[in-house]
Amino acid sequence: MNVNFGTAPLFVIAQECSLVVEQICHHFFEAGLQTVCTFDLRTTLQADEKCECQMVVLLVYAKEGPPFSLFISGEPDYTTVTLQNCHFDTELITNLLSGVLSGNV
Repeated sequence: MNVNFGTAPLFVIAQECSLVVEQICHHFFEAGLQTVCTFDLRTTLQADEKCECQMVVLLVYAKEGPPFSLFISGEPDYTTVTLQNCHFDTELITNLLSGVLSGNV
């Protein structure tokens, strides 16, 4: 897993996107955070369309404060997770994401 903290925390992992989304939602729930999927690219495709890429946008809610966004995109061999507009405890969230994506949670 690579982590890049340019304009926004960015995580890259060698796993399929759907699995990463499932893991994030599960572990964030266990940490007391609620995730809501606001966009899933595959739901926009017609039944006969094939696309190996994937993009999901999750809004993440803590008990207080505004939600923040996770942009999750992937190809068959890797997934990228970008944290956006996080006014919550960014260090906690990036540590949680690092743990989830490295399998240490």
